[in-house]
Amino acid sequence: MESDKVIFVLFGGTGDLVKNKLAPALALLSQEETIAPDSTIIGIARGAYTDESYRDFLVSSLPEHRKEALNSSSVRFFRGDVSQPNSLTGLKDLLRQIDPSNTQPVFYYLATSYALFPSIVDQLHQQGIAWGKKIVFEKPFGSDYASSQELNEHIHKVFPEKDVFRVDHYLGKQTVQQILELRRKKEFESKLSAVHAERINIIADEDFGVESRIRYYNEAGALKDMVQNHLLQVLSLLLMNHPSESNPDAIHDEKVRVLKGIHVLPPHVHLLGQYEGYGEEAEKFGIRNSAIDTFAKIGVESEQERWKNVPIFLRAGKNMPKKKTEFIVHFKDIPHVHDNTLTFDLALPRGARDEYSVLLGDLVRGDKRFFPRFDEIQESWRIIHDFEKIKKDVPFVTYRKRQDPETVGM
Repeated sequence: MESDKVIFVLFGGTGDLVKNKLAPALALLSQEETIAPDSTIIGIARGAYTDESYRDFLVSSLPEHRKEALNSSSVRFFRGDVSQPNSLTGLKDLLRQIDPSNTQPVFYYLATSYALFPSIVDQLHQQGIAWGKKIVFEKPFGSDYASSQELNEHIHKVFPEKDVFRVDHYLGKQTVQQILELRRKKEFESKLSAVHAERINIIADEDFGVESRIRYYNEAGALKDMVQNHLLQVLSLLLMNHPSESNPDAIHDEKVRVLKGIHVLPPHVHLLGQYEGYGEEAEKFGIRNSAIDTFAKIGVESEQERWKNVPIFLRAGKNMPKKKTEFIVHFKDIPHVHDNTLTFDLALPRGARDEYSVLLGDLVRGDKRFFPRFDEIQESWRIIHDFEKIKKDVPFVTYRKRQDPETVGM
């Protein structure tokens, strides 16, 4: 069966996300013929590129055996500053030139700050090139509960929910997707309840600092960069009841049910922190006296009967002793059993498909199982909002690089 020609329009087309993640993923999909090899990539950015120099930019990030895949694609560059009005004038003509019959699926990928989403959506609508197209964007989806709701309403004025794809790259990890497969195994599923489980830890420790992401990170911190999205998504997959159907809405309904039942534990249970030297790093970017968290451990519980009184700890941090991404279910004492924990490594094994190639493949196929629905995101922000009400009473530590913040003062 022949694969379809598609058009990917990449806003923020010269950014790191496009160069390091989207270009390699699109090259792989082209090579595997998930999309037709002569599909089109249009990059949109403020820079002065030609079609040829933009192709060179994309290809420069690829391993040798993938370069040919993008060389056979049609690569175009459209210069536009989307923070300015009327910056997309001429894009309609370019799309018509590429696809005169207007039959190829078009995916608008917003690899930009969420602050630019409203401007991009409005301009696509004004140019008459929004209807029937798909819109795709990355987290963060807003900066809090209210802004995420406002943003969602703005997007829905132009794009219906069926055409909206929200990317949380953690959900592209094959290891995270395998949680659904695990849940189908009776021996695993039967142990996942308050009857057997004592507590759950979901961990995303990184052994490096904030580095080049400091401007974004200083607004988000570990709490909004990791806990609000990635870790709460893992939690929802782990705690949800197995859906009666495997369609996307049935899965999303169960995840929302989990998140609606999550409440935040009292202040003394949590821990926030910042690694030594972060302040000096931030000052190089003109940021002074930053109190942002580079470490967060948040305790929650579920109101679902199945998980009643089982504490769940979500932990994420920079400059930690070692890199690890995992969840651990600690079971109650079982006679004659020495190891009463189940540890599931969420890190991608060597040779596994990159998250973006998985998600872009799902996107092209229209499979929305691993693209969060807005009510999931809204409930995640509600949980963070509840935590922020008590944040002033939560312990805050300064930890050395490669020190576990939970050991400070011991």
